[in-house]
Amino acid sequence: MVLFETVPRPPPRSRRPPPSRVSPITLERAERIAKSQPCARCGEYSFKQLRVRPAPDSQRDAVGTAWVVTRTCGICGAVEELGIDGDGDVVY
Repeated sequence: MVLFETVPRPPPRSRRPPPSRVSPITLERAERIAKSQPCARCGEYSFKQLRVRPAPDSQRDAVGTAWVVTRTCGICGAVEELGIDGDGDVVY
């Protein structure tokens, strides 16, 4: 007489989501992160030009960037490039 039938359990799910092509942070969030970093030359937070674009596949695979930001300082005119990963951290 069988009282309980054992059913195999499914394998446990990993806590980390699988890598995807969609960035976890939005374009607007990447812009805010880029604006919150000071200029490397003069230390100001005023930028007259800010361009945020998705990272190319080569940078996404090699460094782990999700967004690439090119910005021009409004005070000293320095042109900088920032790389932002999917968690919102500045990579370079």
